[in-house]
Amino acid sequence: MNIKYIRIFDYNINPYIRCQIFRINDSIIRFRDLHKSNQDELKRFISFTKDTPFTCIVDYPFNKSFEGRYNGIHLKSKFLYKLKSLDNKLKIYSASCHNSEEIELANRLGVNYITISPVKSSKYSKNKNLGWIKFKELSRVANMPAYALGGMNPNKNDYKISLLNGGMGIAGMKFF
Repeated sequence: MNIKYIRIFDYNINPYIRCQIFRINDSIIRFRDLHKSNQDELKRFISFTKDTPFTCIVDYPFNKSFEGRYNGIHLKSKFLYKLKSLDNKLKIYSASCHNSEEIELANRLGVNYITISPVKSSKYSKNKNLGWIKFKELSRVANMPAYALGGMNPNKNDYKISLLNGGMGIAGMKFF
Protein backbone atom coordinates (compact mmCIF):
# COMPACT_ATOMS: atom_id res chain seq x y z
CA MET A 1 0.00 0.00 0.00
CA ASN A 2 1.59 3.24 -1.14
CA ILE A 3 -0.83 5.78 0.32
CA LYS A 4 0.50 8.93 2.01
CA TYR A 5 -2.70 10.24 3.57
CA ILE A 6 -5.83 8.87 5.20
CA ARG A 7 -8.49 11.57 4.97
CA ILE A 8 -11.35 11.28 7.45
CA PHE A 9 -14.69 12.91 6.68
CA ASP A 10 -18.09 13.05 8.25
CA TYR A 11 -20.86 11.61 6.10
CA ASN A 12 -22.59 14.96 5.51
CA ILE A 13 -20.05 16.41 3.05
CA ASN A 14 -18.76 15.43 -0.36
CA PRO A 15 -15.00 15.01 0.06
CA TYR A 16 -14.47 14.59 -3.68
CA ILE A 17 -14.96 18.33 -4.21
CA ARG A 18 -12.56 19.11 -1.37
CA CYS A 19 -10.00 16.69 -2.79
CA GLN A 20 -10.29 18.29 -6.23
CA ILE A 21 -9.70 21.75 -4.75
CA PHE A 22 -6.52 20.59 -3.03
CA ARG A 23 -5.49 18.37 -5.98
CA ILE A 24 -5.46 15.29 -3.81
CA ASN A 25 -5.35 11.86 -5.42
CA ASP A 26 -3.10 9.73 -3.24
CA SER A 27 -5.52 9.10 -0.42
CA ILE A 28 -7.92 6.73 1.20
CA ILE A 29 -11.13 8.46 2.23
CA ARG A 30 -12.72 7.24 5.44
CA PHE A 31 -16.29 8.12 6.32
CA ARG A 32 -16.97 8.36 10.05
CA ASP A 33 -20.04 7.19 11.94
CA LEU A 34 -22.20 6.43 8.91
CA HIS A 35 -24.54 4.32 11.03
CA LYS A 36 -25.83 7.58 12.54
CA SER A 37 -26.78 9.11 9.19
CA ASN A 38 -30.24 10.11 8.03
CA GLN A 39 -31.82 9.41 4.62
CA ASP A 40 -30.54 12.61 2.97
CA GLU A 41 -27.01 11.90 4.12
CA LEU A 42 -27.31 8.32 2.91
CA LYS A 43 -28.31 9.54 -0.54
CA ARG A 44 -25.39 11.99 -0.59
CA PHE A 45 -22.92 9.27 0.39
CA ILE A 46 -24.29 6.84 -2.21
CA SER A 47 -24.14 9.56 -4.87
CA PHE A 48 -20.53 10.38 -4.00
CA THR A 49 -19.28 6.81 -3.92
CA LYS A 50 -20.99 5.80 -7.16
CA ASP A 51 -18.30 7.12 -9.50
CA THR A 52 -15.46 8.21 -7.25
CA PRO A 53 -11.84 7.45 -8.18
CA PHE A 54 -10.95 7.22 -4.49
CA THR A 55 -10.73 4.21 -2.24
CA CYS A 56 -13.56 4.67 0.28
CA ILE A 57 -13.80 2.96 3.64
CA VAL A 58 -16.53 3.23 6.27
CA ASP A 59 -16.52 2.94 10.04
CA TYR A 60 -17.82 -0.27 11.57
CA PRO A 61 -20.69 -0.65 12.38
CA PHE A 62 -22.38 0.76 9.31
CA ASN A 63 -25.83 1.06 7.81
CA LYS A 64 -26.62 -1.91 5.54
CA SER A 65 -27.73 0.57 2.85
CA PHE A 66 -24.05 1.11 2.12
CA GLU A 67 -23.41 -2.46 0.94
CA GLY A 68 -21.33 -2.37 -2.23
CA ARG A 69 -20.53 1.34 -1.91
CA TYR A 70 -17.18 1.07 -0.18
CA ASN A 71 -13.85 -0.72 -0.51
CA GLY A 72 -13.17 -1.38 3.15
CA ILE A 73 -14.05 -1.12 6.81
CA HIS A 74 -12.38 0.81 9.63
CA LEU A 75 -12.56 -0.65 13.13
CA LYS A 76 -12.57 1.67 16.11
CA SER A 77 -10.38 0.29 18.89
CA LYS A 78 -13.29 -1.00 20.99
CA PHE A 79 -14.20 -3.44 18.20
CA LEU A 80 -10.69 -4.92 18.13
CA TYR A 81 -11.50 -6.54 21.47
CA LYS A 82 -14.77 -8.04 20.20
CA LEU A 83 -13.86 -9.47 16.80
CA LYS A 84 -12.18 -12.86 16.43
CA SER A 85 -11.57 -12.64 12.68
CA LEU A 86 -12.31 -10.62 9.55
CA ASP A 87 -14.47 -11.94 6.73
CA ASN A 88 -11.88 -10.84 4.11
CA LYS A 89 -14.54 -9.97 1.53
CA LEU A 90 -13.25 -6.43 1.16
CA LYS A 91 -10.09 -4.85 -0.21
CA ILE A 92 -9.10 -2.94 2.97
CA TYR A 93 -9.50 -3.35 6.70
CA SER A 94 -8.07 -0.75 9.06
CA ALA A 95 -8.13 -0.04 12.79
CA SER A 96 -7.66 2.75 15.32
CA CYS A 97 -5.00 1.97 17.91
CA HIS A 98 -3.86 3.86 20.99
CA ASN A 99 -1.53 1.39 22.70
CA SER A 100 0.50 -1.78 22.11
CA GLU A 101 -2.34 -4.07 23.24
CA GLU A 102 -4.65 -2.72 20.53
CA ILE A 103 -1.88 -3.00 17.94
CA GLU A 104 -1.37 -6.66 18.89
CA LEU A 105 -5.11 -7.23 18.40
CA ALA A 106 -4.91 -5.55 14.98
CA ASN A 107 -1.91 -7.76 14.14
CA ARG A 108 -3.91 -10.86 15.09
CA LEU A 109 -6.86 -9.79 12.92
CA GLY A 110 -4.58 -8.99 10.00
CA VAL A 111 -5.82 -5.50 9.17
CA ASN A 112 -4.15 -3.70 6.25
CA TYR A 113 -3.16 -0.56 8.15
CA ILE A 114 -3.65 1.18 11.48
CA THR A 115 -3.88 4.73 12.75
CA ILE A 116 -1.99 5.45 15.97
CA SER A 117 -3.37 8.33 18.01
CA PRO A 118 -3.35 10.87 19.44
CA VAL A 119 0.18 11.78 18.37
CA LYS A 120 -0.28 15.54 18.79
CA SER A 121 -2.99 17.72 20.27
CA SER A 122 -6.30 17.97 18.42
CA LYS A 123 -9.88 18.79 19.35
CA TYR A 124 -10.68 15.06 19.21
CA SER A 125 -7.91 14.04 21.64
CA LYS A 126 -9.41 12.60 24.81
CA ASN A 127 -6.23 10.93 26.00
CA LYS A 128 -2.75 12.28 26.68
CA ASN A 129 -0.85 12.90 23.45
CA LEU A 130 1.60 10.14 22.60
CA GLY A 131 4.22 12.29 20.89
CA TRP A 132 6.57 11.12 18.15
CA ILE A 133 8.80 8.97 20.37
CA LYS A 134 5.87 6.85 21.56
CA PHE A 135 4.48 6.75 18.01
CA LYS A 136 7.80 5.31 16.87
CA GLU A 137 7.71 2.65 19.62
CA LEU A 138 4.14 1.68 18.76
CA SER A 139 4.71 1.62 15.01
CA ARG A 140 7.46 -0.96 15.58
CA VAL A 141 4.89 -3.29 17.19
CA ALA A 142 2.69 -3.15 14.09
CA ASN A 143 2.91 -5.80 11.35
CA MET A 144 1.22 -3.38 8.95
CA PRO A 145 1.64 0.27 7.89
CA ALA A 146 0.96 2.79 10.67
CA TYR A 147 -0.42 6.28 10.10
CA ALA A 148 -0.06 9.08 12.65
CA LEU A 149 -3.37 10.65 13.70
CA GLY A 150 -4.10 13.58 15.98
CA GLY A 151 -3.08 17.15 15.20
CA MET A 152 -1.56 16.24 11.83
CA ASN A 153 -1.19 18.88 9.13
CA PRO A 154 -0.13 17.93 5.58
CA ASN A 155 1.09 21.50 5.03
CA LYS A 156 3.71 21.15 7.76
CA ASN A 157 6.41 18.51 8.17
CA ASP A 158 4.13 15.94 9.81
CA TYR A 159 4.25 13.56 6.84
CA LYS A 160 8.06 13.54 6.79
CA ILE A 161 8.26 13.27 10.59
CA SER A 162 5.90 10.29 10.46
CA LEU A 163 8.20 8.57 7.95
CA LEU A 164 11.24 9.26 10.14
CA ASN A 165 9.43 7.62 13.05
CA GLY A 166 8.40 4.42 11.32
CA GLY A 167 5.06 5.60 9.94
CA MET A 168 3.72 5.25 6.41
CA GLY A 169 1.97 8.64 6.45
CA ILE A 170 -0.54 10.75 8.32
CA ALA A 171 -4.30 10.79 8.85
CA GLY A 172 -6.65 13.56 9.83
CA MET A 173 -9.76 15.64 9.39
CA LYS A 174 -9.19 19.33 9.99
CA PHE A 175 -6.40 20.14 7.52
CA PHE A 176 -7.38 17.51 5.00
